[in-house]
Amino acid sequence: MPRSLVSFWKRVATSGPTVDGRVITPQELRDIAETYSTATYTATIWSEHERWPGAYGTVFAVRLIEEVEGLAPGQVALEA
Repeated sequence: MPRSLVSFWKRVATSGPTVDGRVITPQELRDIAETYSTATYTATIWSEHERWPGAYGTVFAVRLIEEVEGLAPGQVALEA
């Protein structure tokens, strides 16, 4: 029978340029943090986007992180 495990917060995104040339704006991350709801859509955690081994879990909540060590001024992060 599967176990339920709730982990600590993990950083899933930061505002700024991405490796493929896109830009994630701080406002996009603020919008995600304010509107994420498992009643609307529950995000699933996949390893390297592979579906065959099964999902590692689901995202129950997200939060916005601002002004902490490791972030540049004006940069924000999203944790799940």
